[in-house]
Amino acid sequence: SSPPPKSTKSTSRHRAWWRCRRRFHLTGGGVWCLWYSASVALFTGYLVYRSVRRFLAAASLPWPEDEAPYVALNAYVGLVGASVVVTPFLLLTSLHKVGNLANDGVQLGRSLSTCSSDPPVLPLPTPGLV
Repeated sequence: SSPPPKSTKSTSRHRAWWRCRRRFHLTGGGVWCLWYSASVALFTGYLVYRSVRRFLAAASLPWPEDEAPYVALNAYVGLVGASVVVTPFLLLTSLHKVGNLANDGVQLGRSLSTCSSDPPVLPLPTPGLV
């Protein structure tokens, strides 16, 4: 007596649900990912705090009329703002386990003749001057 066949409709729906769930699941490489993310977030917050204080100090200096470094101050604010915008993406990618080909046993260029086990081809001697 064999077990009754499973319904293919329910199993395919379950597989699709599992693939979708697995795709958005954040799996870190361990506790060090959490510590790294927390330390980077704290350090970035500290640097942003120092940058805002430095900007306020530079903006409050008594500059001669029409000689205030508006371009430099605006660039400074823009770069600090860009770091604030990019930091959440850094935190998300540091918590997400990313696979790479560094240790998977695949040798790149194995099929090329320069990386094969064949002996190297030596040039034939040509008649004439050396």
